[in-house]
Amino acid sequence: MDTILKLLILVVFLATVWGVVLGWTGEAVFFMDKNDLMLSFLGWMALVAGIFLGMALEWGVLAFVGAIGASYFAYESVRRSLLHNNQDWRVGLPVGIGKVMLSCIYIAAWMEVLMPGGKTVSQRNASRATAMIIIGLLSLLFAKLVNGPDVLARRAAVTGSNPP
Repeated sequence: MDTILKLLILVVFLATVWGVVLGWTGEAVFFMDKNDLMLSFLGWMALVAGIFLGMALEWGVLAFVGAIGASYFAYESVRRSLLHNNQDWRVGLPVGIGKVMLSCIYIAAWMEVLMPGGKTVSQRNASRATAMIIIGLLSLLFAKLVNGPDVLARRAAVTGSNPP
């Protein structure tokens, strides 16, 4: 079981890296627009809100509702990636997995900024500083990965058709 989990983590990691490379180089539409970027974060925010409300109100069902919301938005992100990349699963699936994983890392980094871990003040400060560096780098990466109009215009120039 431990080997299967490690293999699954490796596959998700490789798919994430491949999706980011495809988006970075402009070979695939990573985020169509800012609304697509927002959609990839909504699921994780629903999960976090459900967990915190569940802990505050002692209703475990809210955490379950948050998990269902996160699953739906993860599905929707992958579906939109497939849609924007001409239903090609070899391109759309890694891009979708990359969208979901990068948004998860981004939300986790913000949670680390707001609630740093560590036993001492210096450990908490180091944890918070590391999370801020991750947030800064991912923010720059997200700005580059909102590439939908550019990729569609390039595809239209190659095929000779008008972009949608």
